[in-house]
Amino acid sequence: ACDLQPSSTFNSYYPNKLMKIERLIKMANDISDFFNAESDKEVAVEGIKNHLLRSWEPRMRQAIIAYNQENGLGLSELAKTAITRLG
Repeated sequence: ACDLQPSSTFNSYYPNKLMKIERLIKMANDISDFFNAESDKEVAVEGIKNHLLRSWEPRMRQAIIAYNQENGLGLSELAKTAITRLG
């Protein structure tokens, strides 16, 4: 089992821990799963990135960016690539 502990950086973006990192990881991976059906992975990554920009509030984006920069454990490769492009 992987250890998905929120980091100090994550906690600075979500000091009240209203949404745990595990939930953000699941949401990012679910979005990635949807876009993975796209045969052109570049288009898929852009779709994920645009979805995160449109649909996630800034604190959510900042938290997942910080988590991805630390280690990104549990995120799909498509999600990691898209999140990297957000930062």
